[in-house]
Amino acid sequence: MPNGRDVVDKLEFLEHIKGLPDRELLEFVARQNYETSIECPRQDRRITSLEKGSRKTSGITGGATGGIIAAIVAIISYLRN
Repeated sequence: MPNGRDVVDKLEFLEHIKGLPDRELLEFVARQNYETSIECPRQDRRITSLEKGSRKTSGITGGATGGIIAAIVAIISYLRN
């Protein structure tokens, strides 16, 4: 959720970038790319492990959770009336 300060921070950041000379801007972009290239393999491992997970187990867990929530809602609805 935006807290109202995000837009101001982004505008200040954009103004800061506009004021950078070419070399500093290139160095900034290079640092950001380097950090992203380090983060990508970590995220790739996480995504792969999620995709390889058992669909059957996920289905059973989701169904059981849905059943429990439905029972709770039914009990609350019954007690209200």
